[in-house]
Amino acid sequence: RIGKGGFGSVYKCTIEGNPKNQIYALKVVPNSRSKSLENEKNILDELKNSGNYFPKKYDAACCASFYYIAMEYISFSLDKVTIPQDKTANIKVLSIALKTLECIKVLHEHDIIHRDIKPANFLIWKDNTMCLIDFGLSTHYRVNGKHIDEGYGGSVVGTALYQSIRSHRGEISSRRDDMESWIYLLLFLFKRSDTNSELWENCEDSEMPIKKDKMARFELNKIPPLGQIYENIRSLPFKTPPNYNDYREQILNEIKKSAKNEDEINDMIETNLLDNGQEGC
Repeated sequence: RIGKGGFGSVYKCTIEGNPKNQIYALKVVPNSRSKSLENEKNILDELKNSGNYFPKKYDAACCASFYYIAMEYISFSLDKVTIPQDKTANIKVLSIALKTLECIKVLHEHDIIHRDIKPANFLIWKDNTMCLIDFGLSTHYRVNGKHIDEGYGGSVVGTALYQSIRSHRGEISSRRDDMESWIYLLLFLFKRSDTNSELWENCEDSEMPIKKDKMARFELNKIPPLGQIYENIRSLPFKTPPNYNDYREQILNEIKKSAKNEDEINDMIETNLLDNGQEGC
């Protein structure tokens, strides 16, 4: 077993008799909690031809007392990445921003919003590209060609540390909320190793939105162009698509300012995130 939570357990496993000894991630929940895992299975089926932005699903079944999904095993998550407070910090954050942005963009192109964007839900391949996982809370923002309506969902969805401010209030999520969570993910990674900075993780839930927004508006100006992107995301109407390509170009242009040539730009984008002797799969 490599993970456990309210959702159930995740196991690192092999298939009995498999000559290649391939490793899989097996997510298991009791049948009484199978709804989210069945939702994840359906989402993965929709995403199966979308490249390495999402894990490949190998099997799923409902057994007598539990439901399971067998997926690709990827050992290293973005949650394990530490960004040192030095001159490389901005470039590392911007490199992560590019890779995670692409995963979210592709997901949204399938009319799906994630609703739980956070570092632990981005896994890292050996080539330092990213893979978005855990679709138990995901839903469609467009159904039969029609965008869902704005309103209140009656329950707060997602992980409090990275939720959008509107999600804290119980408002129905759309693409803008995934993008706002993406910004908080980047800010959290940027500031986590700064011992002189107090993040919002120890705040009461009611105080967290105020602390997040205040810190984002102050700190993101140190990582251009993320401050400007944050302001754009916060002002997006409910049904308006985020300008992913513009965000990407702004980030790339900022990286180019620090590079001497094309090779150095690529080196910066592909900065190694697999540290501490660990490898992605």
